[in-house]
Amino acid sequence: MVDEFRFSGVPALHFGPGVFKNAVSVVMKYGRSLLLVAGSSSFTGSGRGRGFVKELKEKGLKIDIVNVEGEPHAGFIDGVISELRVSPPGMVLAVGGGSVLDAGKALAAMLTVEGRTWDYLEGNPEMKAHPGTRLPLIAVPTTAGTGSEATRNAVLTTPGEPRLKRSLRHDNFVPDLAIVDPLLTTGCPPHVTAASGLDAITQLLEALVSTGASPVTDALAKSGLQCGIENLERAVSEGNDINARTGMAYAAFLSGIVLSNAGLGAVHGFASVLGGYYDIPHGVVCGTLLGAVTRVNIGKLAASEEDTAYLDKYAAAGMIVCSEKGRDRDHYLARLADELDRMVEVLNIPRLGCYGVTAGDITSIAAETAIKNNPASLTTGDLEKILLSRL
Repeated sequence: MVDEFRFSGVPALHFGPGVFKNAVSVVMKYGRSLLLVAGSSSFTGSGRGRGFVKELKEKGLKIDIVNVEGEPHAGFIDGVISELRVSPPGMVLAVGGGSVLDAGKALAAMLTVEGRTWDYLEGNPEMKAHPGTRLPLIAVPTTAGTGSEATRNAVLTTPGEPRLKRSLRHDNFVPDLAIVDPLLTTGCPPHVTAASGLDAITQLLEALVSTGASPVTDALAKSGLQCGIENLERAVSEGNDINARTGMAYAAFLSGIVLSNAGLGAVHGFASVLGGYYDIPHGVVCGTLLGAVTRVNIGKLAASEEDTAYLDKYAAAGMIVCSEKGRDRDHYLARLADELDRMVEVLNIPRLGCYGVTAGDITSIAAETAIKNNPASLTTGDLEKILLSRL
């Protein structure tokens, strides 16, 4: 029997190597003026980007360009909006990594309402409900990791200190269209490819074992995890391998779908806190903690003996990650976390201590970490143990 579940919408998708070559004709279907949101220079400073903008202008489109440096914060969104309110664009096109796509989603949403971005951010005790209105939105990822092109939230940092990561969220914020061209990721440096890919793999595994999972998210998570595990190390070591890049783009897109519909666990609970206090890339947090969280979750679930369904899912993931057939469940459960740790070492993902996290910080970080959809009930002591193991 299939239990009751809900599943939110996904964007229309143009996927595959070379699909970006049709972007101009696609964009023109959405309006005659646009806001192009891009990274600090990676796209708009490239030959591909300059040619794209030139062709749009030759077609008569009015273009405003906003460059996003680092992770977007609420004040940045407000500043851009204040300049555009007099003559707002007809649509938003975001081309870049997860931070750029999040900024594009936030701008598309906030250009249709009054007030500050902080007014609508989760974590604000006086948060207003966003009505879900937004400008037409196209998302074009240039990294394979966050899956932001398929999610309904924009992750922003909050005003003031410490700058915590919070979401601007609504079901209607899923982009109208995602153009996922793996060719756009070939220039992504190895360390960014590694961290981004581990973010996708973390999202896929956490969604698979989430308390909010469904048969649909299970199927998508397993498919994405298989593709991500098969291709990540090759995408890092051989950046121009288009087959590996395509596999990672597919895994990342599915990771965005499943995180929106199933929710995530303790790894992303940690990431939300650590990303606010330390200058540490989100994918590095996910990668360095994934094996440790998985090991503790499996241990707690095995000790409780209350629900074996999550252990079955972890064993299925172990079979994928270990690339072994015909072994029993305990073998895959025992191997999974070790193999994830091996991957992290091969990809040279730093430990938390490299970014200034110390043993004295552990208690406060653990106290602030939320684990809403985690499959095992973890104590503050469990969370501290995980963090200490990755200093």
